[in-house]
Amino acid sequence: MTTPGFGTNPYEHTSPVHGGPQQTQPDQRNLVPIICAIAILIALLISGAVIWNHVRSTGQETPSTAESSEQTPASVEETAPEDDQEEDAEGAPSEEAPETSASPGAADVPEGLTAAGWSDYPEARCQQGEDMVFAAAGSDPVSHIVICEKQDSLFYRGVWSSGAAFGPARGEGSSYTASILDPTSGEDTGSVLTIRGTDYDIDGEAGAFEDYWPR
Repeated sequence: MTTPGFGTNPYEHTSPVHGGPQQTQPDQRNLVPIICAIAILIALLISGAVIWNHVRSTGQETPSTAESSEQTPASVEETAPEDDQEEDAEGAPSEEAPETSASPGAADVPEGLTAAGWSDYPEARCQQGEDMVFAAAGSDPVSHIVICEKQDSLFYRGVWSSGAAFGPARGEGSSYTASILDPTSGEDTGSVLTIRGTDYDIDGEAGAFEDYWPR
């Protein structure tokens, strides 16, 4: 007979029962949305970097294009003065060409004639303050004359084989008349010199110059 309380206890080796719920492993399917979101974010970052590099490279090319467009008008402006110089060169001969004869220094001016008169004949030169308006020279007889202008007055000055002569004059172009004065006393000799280009006349005696120059 088994004494109660001293026998085998049926609950002696029974595992304890916990009152809380049992823990379960997380579901792997919950990680799929997170992975997709990370992939999309990475793709957006890469796309943004590509777009930024493209915009920056385009912005660097634009100033160089603007500079080239600004340099193009400069080349056009540099070409314009050359065209103006060509027009000036075409117009220059007509401005420098004389109407009837060249001024002293031109090719057809008689040899020995300067802006003041004949260089080898002091008596046939204009004085200070006078401008030469006519000059002529001949060899038979030897003669060199000038007509000088000072303000509104004309003066004849010349040297002939017979000697020097001067006097007041009047006329214009290549036609003049001069009263010949005595070079020593300055008195009027009564002789009159008439000039018509290369032709001249002194008291009825006609002659001709070989060279003459009208202003």
